[in-house]
Amino acid sequence: MPLLSEKQINDNLTVAIWQIVENDDALFFDTFGNKWQVPTYLSTKNQQLQWMCTRLLLQAIGIENEINYDKYNKPFLVNSSAHISVSHSYNTVAVVVNTNEETGIDIELMKGKAKLISKKFMNDTELAQVDSNNEQAYYVYWCAKESLYKLYGKKELIFKDNILVSPFMFKNYFTFKAMLAVSNIEKKYLLAAETIGDFMLVYTLKQIS
Repeated sequence: MPLLSEKQINDNLTVAIWQIVENDDALFFDTFGNKWQVPTYLSTKNQQLQWMCTRLLLQAIGIENEINYDKYNKPFLVNSSAHISVSHSYNTVAVVVNTNEETGIDIELMKGKAKLISKKFMNDTELAQVDSNNEQAYYVYWCAKESLYKLYGKKELIFKDNILVSPFMFKNYFTFKAMLAVSNIEKKYLLAAETIGDFMLVYTLKQIS
């Protein structure tokens, strides 16, 4: 059950990724299954693994606070002013912790789906500006919008209308801008995108003017 990556982005921001190795499932449950009271609504083994791995990730970066959820099911750290966001995709769990401001993260296994459904989450301007020959670029839009959706946390956003991604030049790692526009409020953010094997990882760096 390796800690795949831990990055101290700056004094306020930490990103960590954990990869679940299926052959270690039995050992993992024997070691940690009784350490936490896994919620009963997590009915599948994979959901239970993701739940426990999230807590191990936090411990790996020095955070012992328990995770709880608000009325919108947005996670927060109990007795802490730090902000947290969590993402799961297949056998991989990603966490971002920001001690300064709200944050969001998304990780997705790139398997050809994003381009096929792009019209569901990208507006006409974004579809016109994306490199249609680069499947990975569609995952940047998808993950960016998921990240800001999680940052906002109130589940009333329309991806095509309320989360707008600025043009970017795709690389294995790059930063780019996006805007959250809802309820007559516009907030701009700087995000980072990174290709990790077959996964796309995007997380918010900070709010910008």
